[in-house]
Amino acid sequence: MAPLHREVEPERWAQLCDSDEAIVTQVDDGARDRGVQPTSSSSAPSVMREMIRLLDIGPGMRVLEIGTGTGYNAAMLAEICGPENVTSVEVDVEVADHARRALDKAGFPVTVVTGDGMVGHPDGAPYDRIVVTASVRDVSHAWVAQSAVGGRILMPWGSDLYPGGVLLTLTVHPDGTADGRFTRAVAFMRLREQRPAHVPWRDDMNRGDYRQSTAERFPDEIFAPGSDARFAVGARLQGVTDGKTLNPDGSHTYRLSHHATGSWAAVTPAADQLVLQHGPRDLWDELERAYGWWLDSGRPGPSRFGLTVTSVGQRVWLDSPTNPIG
Repeated sequence: MAPLHREVEPERWAQLCDSDEAIVTQVDDGARDRGVQPTSSSSAPSVMREMIRLLDIGPGMRVLEIGTGTGYNAAMLAEICGPENVTSVEVDVEVADHARRALDKAGFPVTVVTGDGMVGHPDGAPYDRIVVTASVRDVSHAWVAQSAVGGRILMPWGSDLYPGGVLLTLTVHPDGTADGRFTRAVAFMRLREQRPAHVPWRDDMNRGDYRQSTAERFPDEIFAPGSDARFAVGARLQGVTDGKTLNPDGSHTYRLSHHATGSWAAVTPAADQLVLQHGPRDLWDELERAYGWWLDSGRPGPSRFGLTVTSVGQRVWLDSPTNPIG
């Protein structure tokens, strides 16, 4: 990832800023050496517009933004609602400071709070709208508790198999719960507190500490980024991550892992679909069952799914809140 500096290439820098592209603004959580993992960005303007449309905001509405980033989105919220009605929370100190200065300079003195977005900002509650600008796996009930009844909460939601996210709009109810449906797929970085964790597997492999079987089939579409199968199976197998490694013979080994239990599975399609599994969960068997369920359900896309949040957790459902998926 090559850096682009305004002072060095002002024309290219201006062209990128004027484009409808997402712009990476930080890598490796701000590490000073040249990094490779994007950790903060400015979303594509078209995506910001779509999220503002889904929020259905208007003048005077109180809005809480989780993830300030550059401050661009906070400025657009402030233009509609008024700067005094917008609060934005950013976990990274340097990013928050930069956004605060940029917003003030641009004439949008919104309240920028440096802190953990998962706890929201109770001092400014209740909010009419809450928008999260990073992908979420576990929805914080603090956002529900800090929302006005009838308020909306918008976020990109995704499992550990589908971390980029699909836009989800929740409506807050008088009983302290919230629910809503998914709409379109997007590509957002994950909240820092919820980044997927993988299980170290090489020591188990070297010790031969695994169970061996053969896969009934290899569901390629589950491993295709952005596929409907990947979204559905990931929603059913919460906390399960994946990855793949290239073997010396040119084949790939696909891996699943569940960090909380230390379970992992590995399958190499080119080797008679040999399956190795370790830990208390048989992850490959679970994946095959989840894939079969998805096929039997008519291969549903994200728009047929929804999510309900209560004080004790969340549940994903298919077609109706009365039909939780697992």
